[in-house]
Amino acid sequence: MPMGDTHTAMGRLISRPVSDAAEAVLKGEIVSGVFAKPSDVKVAKQWLENLRAIGEKMMIVDYLV
Repeated sequence: MPMGDTHTAMGRLISRPVSDAAEAVLKGEIVSGVFAKPSDVKVAKQWLENLRAIGEKMMIVDYLV
């Protein structure tokens, strides 16, 4: 899927997750609305993987473990 401006942090780190969220709503994976993050860990991991696929270094840090 072609993205907008991929040469800025905004283009990479905001546009991609927003696109992922829109696709997840259309697929019925999450409900529409404004949320800080997906509550489904599987969905969150997929979004992080999508960012890794475009070269962003992301990881989940769980300080409660």
